[in-house]
Amino acid sequence: MPPGWAHPRDDAGDDIDGGLPEPLDRRSESARTAFQIYRHVSAGSPVSPVFATLSDMKAWLIDQGQAADAIDSFVDWGFAPPTVASVNGVDGGMQGLDRAVRKTK
Repeated sequence: MPPGWAHPRDDAGDDIDGGLPEPLDRRSESARTAFQIYRHVSAGSPVSPVFATLSDMKAWLIDQGQAADAIDSFVDWGFAPPTVASVNGVDGGMQGLDRAVRKTK
């Protein structure tokens, strides 16, 4: 996301699903100047503020109760699926991704 990006909102102030200006993976590297976490299952709505640095985003995730190892897996993969089934059971989000990745390493 560019610095200062604000996701479009409807008249009630709610995020508009799918309000991204273009698919993020199609943006040029020079346009990827900040970090924000989006929920893609709901057609794309933000779940975090925009961060100037990856370190700022990681610190915010720690403040939200995410484990450092899970954050590292999330950053390495660039996403966390809503549900992860692995030999360790069924889990979701960053913890599920991290648990599945660590078991395969």
